[in-house]
Amino acid sequence: FAGMVLGVDMGGLPLAESMARSEEAAVLSGIGLGGTLGCILTYAMPLSLSMCSTASRLDVSKGLVIGIVAAPLSLLGVGLTEGYALSSVLRLGIPAFIFAAAVAGALAFFAEKTARACLLVSRFLAGAFILLLASAALEHYFGFALVPGMAPIGRQFELIGEISVMLAGAYPFVLFVQRHFAKPLHAVAAFLKIDDSAALGMMIALANPLPTYSLFERMTRRGRVICSAFSGPALCLFGDQLGFVSAAYPAGISALFAGKLVATSAALILALALSSAD
Repeated sequence: FAGMVLGVDMGGLPLAESMARSEEAAVLSGIGLGGTLGCILTYAMPLSLSMCSTASRLDVSKGLVIGIVAAPLSLLGVGLTEGYALSSVLRLGIPAFIFAAAVAGALAFFAEKTARACLLVSRFLAGAFILLLASAALEHYFGFALVPGMAPIGRQFELIGEISVMLAGAYPFVLFVQRHFAKPLHAVAAFLKIDDSAALGMMIALANPLPTYSLFERMTRRGRVICSAFSGPALCLFGDQLGFVSAAYPAGISALFAGKLVATSAALILALALSSAD
């Protein structure tokens, strides 16, 4: 369950390693689900919905739900890359597949309500993160532990600093891509029948999705849905997550790529099929 609720670089992989009874289960959960489903629930969902406007939230929520539905398919890519038996992958992935099936059913029969539920969950997560941050601050400065066993906040300051340095170049990178790769981006946008801003956001999300979220207001409704669905399981593939896995579990790099590739492809196909042309 660790990878279902935490991103691979947000505690999902270490927690999976400590909880799993086998390396196979740890890799499937920590890298397979942590690189897709976990990072959508704990990163993409609260951040994207808090950064976009009220008018855009329903479209972004629909894309997130599609990404959640496709995320468990990452287990198939990880299993194939690592040589795990399909029966074992399906058995260990039962909770994730059931969750995805439930979300898929809700999307099929209650699309608008499912998208709004996604927004409510994101607000709950944002509130929970604020409370946990306050608890960590109390323990750090006053020695009062509201949550026993919580990791010290000092290491987190270092991680935040590293992320800040990386993001300092994220927005200039967006401008660089817009100026020098306009024709290839336009070709991709034309092929997918989306706007150029959505195509740009999809590519940027592979490094870090924060600049992508700031582009939502420039996208069409179809572009927002497709970009949100794609960027959920794909986010940070060449950024934070690749760096973390390279340092913490180098043997899992190929599994990370394979899992994200399968889940992202499925999310993109599903989003293209479910999104009407503007």
